[in-house]
Amino acid sequence: MEAKDITKAQQFCTYKGIPSGYAFSLWYKRLEEKCKHSFLIDLDGTSVGFIGLDQDKDTEMYELGIYLGEEYQHKGIGKEAMKLLLDFCKENNIKKLYAKVDFKNRVSMKFLFKFGFKPAYILMGKLIE
Repeated sequence: MEAKDITKAQQFCTYKGIPSGYAFSLWYKRLEEKCKHSFLIDLDGTSVGFIGLDQDKDTEMYELGIYLGEEYQHKGIGKEAMKLLLDFCKENNIKKLYAKVDFKNRVSMKFLFKFGFKPAYILMGKLIE
């Protein structure tokens, strides 16, 4: 996968989990409004996921979001997308990233550890019944 394969969304998404056609246009518009920098991950003309950064309004930190369709996971695509995103961060002087990960999602934690992410905060929750 090359740098040109991560493109700003100007096409319809064709992978499972993200709607196609008009519904995708609405979905991506909401993503683009939320994320300052959002990119589709394109593989051989098929959109297989997205990666993006949302700047925290009160700090200089950016929240990372990444998603790959299930059939495209564990194939090195996310790794390549992350490398390109980190290059983008360097080119745009983005210095501080964070990601929110469910403590049960060991795969995401392992992925982030490989790129130098470290636990920084503990978010605690309670279900009120």
